[in-house]
Amino acid sequence: MSWIISGGTVVTPWGRQVADVFVEDGIIQAVGKNLRLLCPKGVDDLDASGCLLLPGVIDAHVQLEGKYKETVMTDDFFSGTRAAACGGITTIIDFAVQPQGGHSALQTLKSRRAQADPKVCVDYALHVGITDPSEETMREIGPIMEAGVTSFKCYMTYRHRGRLMEEPGLLRTMKEVGRQGGIVEVHAENNNLVESMTDNLLAQGRTSSRDFPQSRTDLAEEVAVSTAILLAQSANCDLYIHHVSSSRTEELLRATQARGGHVLGETCPQYLVLDDRVYQREDGARFIMNPPIRGEGSKEILWKALADGVLHTVGTDHCSYTIAQKDQHQDRFDAVPAGVPGLETLLSLVYSYGVCAGRITLEKLTEILSFNPARIFGLAPQKGLIQPGADADLVLYDPRGSYPIRAEELHMSTDFNAFEGMEVQGSVRMTWLRGEAIYQEGQFLGRAGMGRFLPGCRQR
Repeated sequence: MSWIISGGTVVTPWGRQVADVFVEDGIIQAVGKNLRLLCPKGVDDLDASGCLLLPGVIDAHVQLEGKYKETVMTDDFFSGTRAAACGGITTIIDFAVQPQGGHSALQTLKSRRAQADPKVCVDYALHVGITDPSEETMREIGPIMEAGVTSFKCYMTYRHRGRLMEEPGLLRTMKEVGRQGGIVEVHAENNNLVESMTDNLLAQGRTSSRDFPQSRTDLAEEVAVSTAILLAQSANCDLYIHHVSSSRTEELLRATQARGGHVLGETCPQYLVLDDRVYQREDGARFIMNPPIRGEGSKEILWKALADGVLHTVGTDHCSYTIAQKDQHQDRFDAVPAGVPGLETLLSLVYSYGVCAGRITLEKLTEILSFNPARIFGLAPQKGLIQPGADADLVLYDPRGSYPIRAEELHMSTDFNAFEGMEVQGSVRMTWLRGEAIYQEGQFLGRAGMGRFLPGCRQR
């Protein structure tokens, strides 16, 4: 099957041009002017005039079919990847988190793949979460990488969820992953500080969402990031910091990179477009996430960090809950399931509040949403760019018009959206996965199981 997209503005990290894209058998064959004259007769032609043609978005921080403590998230691998497709996302990276207590990380990976493969509507990869840094687990790092996983997440908090990794175990993991050429990711909040801050607030009877930000301050994030950087440097291991939320952490990353330290950073839309005033609202419990949303001043600093290349990606940390699930324990912040849904609104939010607001360029948008995640996690050159030889994962984005975000109009399995009512500019008209249309003009065209697992291979 072959076809051509003509007349759209093709965007890559290195520039933009009005051009045609020729696709055959799911692969981009050519990008250039007047390709119609060079293509075989009878090739279908889609007119993209006035629209942006972007590489498929890669959300490298997604949690589907998971749970927070005992609360089960509402999106499974089908509904979550359906929503992703409708928002211009063609690849997600989810997690296979090893349970503590002697469980095999390699078997956890296999089980997670068996859970996802029949349901996914877009392509996917996995991070493996390491919670038990035993000798047996360290011996599995190599086989896990041979199975196509390049990234290993460690949690510097969540003792009570059975995920905390203390510093000796973190260093051991970094040494082995670094030796194998992988990358260690961290959820960076210092557990001792978080537990102490939380216990102090609860002892004072300060249990509402208004008090929540003081239970996990930016100091706890900064201390954890600083520790992780020092350990990674000692272990000669590449380091990736999930969901950077604060200006203090941004300053630390910027200084480390200026000294030649190889540390990569991700932030999330909620930290870019919301501020901590949401916790003063009557529905403040719905915005509880770890780490918390910070003050107004942090937003511009995080945007500048993206523009400057200090932060490298924007992932959603998608956690889907209903209003009832979020509000059930609204008077006790430590019992509220943490996280918000965001898959379907990632591209439109970054475009509207980043590009349209003059904070980043269109080229930077494709870098942080497509090229960088593909490069960092070993999915390039198959994914992340519009270039000959790459998969035809494409998004046709119409920049004209605006609309408010409404949970009821989205495809995520939740009645709640943290960005409810916010205006976004433009919309996704079409999404293609390996050359096949999976979303068009409001209609989902994909199907369960059409997504593929993507084995990664990193170049340090």
